[in-house]
Amino acid sequence: VCYSGCRTPKMPVEPGLLSFLFCGFAFALSVIAPGMSFSTILMPLGLYTPFVEGIGHVRPEVLLPGVAGCVVTFICLANW
Repeated sequence: VCYSGCRTPKMPVEPGLLSFLFCGFAFALSVIAPGMSFSTILMPLGLYTPFVEGIGHVRPEVLLPGVAGCVVTFICLANW
């Protein structure tokens, strides 16, 4: 049941290099920060399905920027 003010705004983002870098960042951040889910960030942006399907089908145009985003995030934000 949805009442008058409960619409979730969707901000679709075109899948591409920068968006998959962001997906990698969000994934790594969800590993570092307890309680955060990367799917919660990516679903409203419309990036969850293309990112997960790209990983599942081993597409390099998705995997390479995603891994790069993860590595940069781990290096910059994780406590060593």
